[in-house]
Amino acid sequence: MRPAQLGWVLAAAIVGVELGGGFQAKANKTGYIDMQGIYADSNLKKKNDDRLRNAGQTRQAAFDFIRLNPEFTTEQLARYEALSSKETLTPADTAELTKLKAAAQAATNQFADLQKKPNPSAQELKTLNDLGALNAANKSAQEEWSAELSNQLKLMQADLNVASLESIRQAIAQVAKQQGYTLVFRENVAVYGRNDVGPEVKKIVDKNAK
Repeated sequence: MRPAQLGWVLAAAIVGVELGGGFQAKANKTGYIDMQGIYADSNLKKKNDDRLRNAGQTRQAAFDFIRLNPEFTTEQLARYEALSSKETLTPADTAELTKLKAAAQAATNQFADLQKKPNPSAQELKTLNDLGALNAANKSAQEEWSAELSNQLKLMQADLNVASLESIRQAIAQVAKQQGYTLVFRENVAVYGRNDVGPEVKKIVDKNAK
């Protein structure tokens, strides 16, 4: 698996409608904001990029290990995949994952040693055949797991998109309420707007991203 570079696409049609939020101003006051520009230079983007990058690297390392050490039993493989897909591991999770990897690596080494043995015993031949079956079965499942890992990253990115969009919307509503704006438009809608609420919105977004 080669996880794709995960970029960020912020929905364009998000502002440019009345934000309302229950506040009232004495007179209409409009502002504008470059949402994509605000996000691109925000701590929130840095935080999201780090999460996506770390998740991708973790999954790539997990896939690389199983590619080199495919001698997991069915039960071991299921647990290995589940633990390798978790963003945060508990100490118990880490201990279990370490144990699973050690068992798989030991089985891989045993398989390699038995393949080189000139006169294996009947029991060794059985073990060799069993490990060979695991090797073949798990290798055939690698393509499926690779696709699943990629889908997990795409879903994570989508969730971060939604959460970040909502965070920016809330920051806009907060600034609009504090400063008496009745309408805030996207920059490409109000290109001649003089009231840029972006700097104040970015302060809130950056603060909330910590």
